[in-house]
Amino acid sequence: MAIPFRIRAQSNTKPVLAPNVSRKVKRDFRLWLGIGLLLLSILTISHLVSAAGARTESVALTHDVLVGKQLTLDDLEVVRVALPSAHNYVSSIDSALGIKVTRNMSAGELIPTSGQTNDTSRNLRSVSLPIKAGHLPNLQSGDLVDIWSTPSADGMQIPGPPVLLSQAVTVADVPAEIDPNSDTALSVLLPKKEVAKIVAALRDGQIDIAVLGQSGGDTQ
Repeated sequence: MAIPFRIRAQSNTKPVLAPNVSRKVKRDFRLWLGIGLLLLSILTISHLVSAAGARTESVALTHDVLVGKQLTLDDLEVVRVALPSAHNYVSSIDSALGIKVTRNMSAGELIPTSGQTNDTSRNLRSVSLPIKAGHLPNLQSGDLVDIWSTPSADGMQIPGPPVLLSQAVTVADVPAEIDPNSDTALSVLLPKKEVAKIVAALRDGQIDIAVLGQSGGDTQ
């Protein structure tokens, strides 16, 4: 006796896979984000390196100076430095000449544009004063002195008592070695309007100086 079997035909249709659109988009977004961050980092580093290498000219001290010192050519030099605020510092020696420092400063220190005084710097002139042997007191650059003249019989003026020519003049340079038995010269910074008077006095008599702030008086 035959036993009938029913065989259910199975479908041969292959499953259709839908494309994973959302996963692909997400993967592409992360890739481009990473590339963007990398480029941003490169640009930032390049800008920082460029800024660090940017240098500007500024004026610095060649040696230590004390408060009250009026700056001269020997005190200054031009250097190239990287500064975040270059406008806060003096950029030319001409602008720094005659500045009177308001604090002790060290060699290599830049000259700031504020906190100093140089109202007359452009009108100052360096003049050499001949000083007789034994008439030069103990001095250093930046000291303030009064200039006196004593007319002599050899000059155009009638001999007489000492005359005060100029007050509170800044000493620009002092000889490194001084022989008390030999005449010497002293450099001072004079206002332009007083130069002619001093030069005339040099021809008419003897120049002496008195140092301000010291116990010694006139050196005659």
